[in-house]
Amino acid sequence: FLFLSPPCTMFSELQRLWNQKKIPPQIWTIRWNTAVQYMEHSVRCAMIQLSRGKKFMLEHPWRASSWKLPCMQMLLAQPSVLAVTFDQCQCGLRSPSGMFVKKRTRIVTNSKSLFKKLYTKQRPKDHVHREIQGSEMGHSMSRWCQHYPEGLVTILASCLADP
Repeated sequence: FLFLSPPCTMFSELQRLWNQKKIPPQIWTIRWNTAVQYMEHSVRCAMIQLSRGKKFMLEHPWRASSWKLPCMQMLLAQPSVLAVTFDQCQCGLRSPSGMFVKKRTRIVTNSKSLFKKLYTKQRPKDHVHREIQGSEMGHSMSRWCQHYPEGLVTILASCLADP
């Protein structure tokens, strides 16, 4: 089972809205091209897994612009590839102070087991969320939320044993 989670920084809305204006265009272009190379490499790895009948999952934030890249569109078009969008608060993602953090995430996979386990992790409307902005208790929220919550790790690990 191959787990793919390339850096999402350059594909985030916040990066495009706030930082693109502050970074010199030539530096932005270099960073963008590097990010695209990471995504293309990840998709090539996923395609190798598919061709060998092996499992993979590729994760990025739901609103990341990476989902619009031609390589991602090609991967999503594969017959055995499933896409599931879920909320990491349902897997236990909380801020340093204990507030739920939604972090809507999309995973593409050829594992039906992983798809089924994450499909049920849609956010109910019974709690309030902390935004992934600023900092809390000395922690940058964007950095804090780069780590998978224990519940998501448990789900991913459980799929290793599934056929």
